[in-house]
Amino acid sequence: MLPFLQKVNGARMVRELFEMARSKKACIIFFDEVDAIGGARFDDGAGGDNEVQRTMLEIVNQLDGFDARGNIKVLMATNRPHTLDPALLRPGRLDRKVEFGLPDLEGRTQIYSKYTRAGADIKSVCTEAG
Repeated sequence: MLPFLQKVNGARMVRELFEMARSKKACIIFFDEVDAIGGARFDDGAGGDNEVQRTMLEIVNQLDGFDARGNIKVLMATNRPHTLDPALLRPGRLDRKVEFGLPDLEGRTQIYSKYTRAGADIKSVCTEAG
């Protein structure tokens, strides 16, 4: 795992990540919480975070030269899809969008039962929920 979400060299690290992936027989690149770098760009007059923008643009550039049928698969996850930059979502860059909604009552019950085996677990869940 490359900690490319640094304040410096993000674009270089993305480029190196894709170069390394291309050198492998098969590879999966996973960007978790991609909205942290792939959020919609705007000009607030303050200059913004240029390194984050350069990192996102490098991801877009790497996706542009990408063969979706090749041996590298790129997955991205976000809890805030509405904040993603339209450039990232342009056709040909990301092929599919899979949305995982919130579980229904039965699903929540199953999750709760699985992870709360003791009273301390239940207390922890309640404390975390506020």
